[in-house]
Amino acid sequence: MKTFADNVVEWWGEEGRRWLHDLPDQIERVAAKHGLRDIRAVSALSFNWVGYAKRTDGEPVVLKICFPRDEARDEMTALRAFGGRGSVDLLAADPEERLMILERLDPGTTLAEIDDAQATDVAAKLAVELHKATPDPELRTLYDWCRALRVGCRLPGIDNAKMRLKKIESTVQREVLLHGDLHQYNILRATRAPWVSIDPKGIVGDPAFEAAMFLHNELEEDFVGQLMRRAAVFGEALQCGSGRVLEWTFLQSMLSACWAVENGSEPTADLAHAAAVQRALDA
Repeated sequence: MKTFADNVVEWWGEEGRRWLHDLPDQIERVAAKHGLRDIRAVSALSFNWVGYAKRTDGEPVVLKICFPRDEARDEMTALRAFGGRGSVDLLAADPEERLMILERLDPGTTLAEIDDAQATDVAAKLAVELHKATPDPELRTLYDWCRALRVGCRLPGIDNAKMRLKKIESTVQREVLLHGDLHQYNILRATRAPWVSIDPKGIVGDPAFEAAMFLHNELEEDFVGQLMRRAAVFGEALQCGSGRVLEWTFLQSMLSACWAVENGSEPTADLAHAAAVQRALDA
C-alpha cells in the first residue's frame, strides 16, 4: 500500500521530496504563528498533510497544509464562498503557507459507511445546497479542468470523448460553483449538520458534473445498474436529467485516464469505468 510520501513523490518528483523534507519545520513554524498545539497527523494522508490540533483556547480544529500548487488557493476560495453551508467551515487561512485551519467534524465518519441508496440521496441534496453559493470569477472553469481531454492523449476512445466533450459544453445552460470532488469519502457526518463536505476543488461549471466523482466510487461488482440508479437521483435533484449526469461521468473517467497517462500511471481502471458508463448510457 502506498504511503503519503510515496504519493507525493510519485506525483511531484524531486519537488515533492523537498516539500516532504521541509514539512516538519513548516508545521512547527505555523503552529507558533497561528497558536496551535497538540498537533498530530490523521491516520490516512493522501497528497496534502492533514492533522488534528487545538487552538490556545482549547478549541479542537483540523490543520491542513497543501502542496504548493494553485489548488490550495482554489480550495480556500471555494470554502469562503460556501461559508459552511454544506461544507466544512474555514476558520482561518494562510495563503502564503498554503495552510487552512478548519472546523473539526465530529464524529467525522464517511458517507461510504451507510446504504448506497441513502448515501446517494444525501450527496445529491448536498450538491444542491453547495450550488447556492456565488462563484468567484477567479476560480478555474470546468472548461479549464477538462484541458487534458481537449488536448488529447494516446488512449482508446479519446476521439469519441473529445467529440462528446465539445457537444456537452455547447449545451451548458447555467454554471455554478462546483465542489468538484464530491465523493463518499469527502462527505462526513457532523453534529451541526447531518452531513458536511470537505476538500472541494472549487471549479465553476455545469451542475451535472458534480455527480461524476460520486458515481466513480464505491461500486458494486456489477455496477451498471448502480450507475443508472445514482444518475437518476442526481439528475432529478440537479434538474438536469440522468443522461447528462452519465455523460459527465463518462468524461470524468476519460479525464482521469488522461491524467494517469500524463503521470506515468496505468489508466486501465479508469477506462474500464468509462466503458461501464457507456453501457449505462446505451441501456
